[in-house]
Amino acid sequence: MQVNYIHGKKGVCSSNIIWSPAVPMRGGIFPSSHPAAPGDTFGGGLGDGQIGTSDKMMAFRERGYWASCFPEGDGITLEPQNDQPPEKVAQDIREIFGWSVRVK
Repeated sequence: MQVNYIHGKKGVCSSNIIWSPAVPMRGGIFPSSHPAAPGDTFGGGLGDGQIGTSDKMMAFRERGYWASCFPEGDGITLEPQNDQPPEKVAQDIREIFGWSVRVK
């Protein structure tokens, strides 16, 4: 799958991973076809606004990202917690999710 990664600026705007087509939540649950959080429910159970508790989302967070799936199903908003540069974020996306990443 091809995704676009847009690197944000700390304190100004968040970073985002974007894909198409969207796979939105229905009734508060992502369908099994969702690329990052299949079957996850709204809220993710983390208590800090992060949506998505799939193994891949948890592995991504373990690499130092606050990350939450868009309920609309077309991406992930994220904050690199350790000031990871765009190239490192793209590498982590490739390694964890297996997606082809275009940095914008």
